[in-house]
Amino acid sequence: MAMPYPHRSVRPLYPEIPDTVCDCALLPNDYPTLPEELIHTTLIHAQALELALDEGRKHAHWRIEIRHCTTCDQWWWAESSQRTDITYARDSDPPVAVGAVHVTLGMAVRCGDHAEAEALTDWWGKYQDAITRRDRLASAGDGGDVQRCIDLGNTSAATRQLSESTARTFNLSRDARARHERDLRQYIDTLERNPEDADAWQALQRVQARCALARSWDAAIEPQDWTIEEWWTPALAGVRRLEFDIYAVRNAARGKALDSPEHQALRRIEDTIAERWEAHCGRVAWPSPAVAFHALLAHAKSLEPMVVRGDMASWRHPDAVGRRLRALLQSGAVEITRHMAVPAWLATRTGLPDGHEYQQQRNAAKYWLEVRRARRASAQP
Repeated sequence: MAMPYPHRSVRPLYPEIPDTVCDCALLPNDYPTLPEELIHTTLIHAQALELALDEGRKHAHWRIEIRHCTTCDQWWWAESSQRTDITYARDSDPPVAVGAVHVTLGMAVRCGDHAEAEALTDWWGKYQDAITRRDRLASAGDGGDVQRCIDLGNTSAATRQLSESTARTFNLSRDARARHERDLRQYIDTLERNPEDADAWQALQRVQARCALARSWDAAIEPQDWTIEEWWTPALAGVRRLEFDIYAVRNAARGKALDSPEHQALRRIEDTIAERWEAHCGRVAWPSPAVAFHALLAHAKSLEPMVVRGDMASWRHPDAVGRRLRALLQSGAVEITRHMAVPAWLATRTGLPDGHEYQQQRNAAKYWLEVRRARRASAQP
């Protein structure tokens, strides 16, 4: 049976990327890709890598490949390993094995040249040995084993992509906040009811200082790991409730005119949140500039200017937060990562990646990469 409407052409989802752009350019730059995505490259070297890790306590093996793209002269390093998962009959007691599933896992990263690709194989062995030792010593170690993993992961741009994002094991169970959570919550609850309670504020500061000291002992701590309780001040009393209520107020104000009752209600709650955050920023002792950046970034993402058309006053607080973020970026204390993609209005004011634009670029690259390969496959005899 003939397909309906054969004369109609399918409109592509994204503008076509010319064939002069190599397939390598359509693969991600800031995180690893899959080895099977490198079918357009030439295999230069392959080897089986068998390692005895953690002084022989564990053995593992990988397939290592070094590939080269003759079109754009890009070098690639790839690793893959196989895993077998046993499947069992449902509700069997004792368990009865009924089959096995063989899975191949791997990742590939870009390299500056052939020498860097070869060096990654040696680095991979050292890194696997380090994280194996770290896993064994995580519960009793002093953090030195964790720091070695982090140092190895920061060797180069390629190793940062291949290494674990936080180099932590089961959150290391050394989470400082877990030991002080009850005290933090107790004093914050007291200050939520009475922000002028000086004794509770001093007690909260002492607990926050103990948290900061314990955090400093954890070699794997990252700025986003800090919780709001660890840098909370009485200036934020009531803000959590306001940030919850504002969603309904925003929805009620959408499409309304300036100075309408709905707009005035939104203006009041936005101004109250802004005043309390400005007071907080003038009072808080941030654990570090990086912690301040991540806290302010999370707050900025919760803002939504111009809910009501023409409400220019809604930009005052977002612009103030944007200036603080931009100052922290310019200080060099913060490193931009792909996880910091933000709304377009915030990207314009801070220089951070535009989340929507970034996602559209990746979607277009993936779309046309698949179309290209389908065309090549259909053209083969």
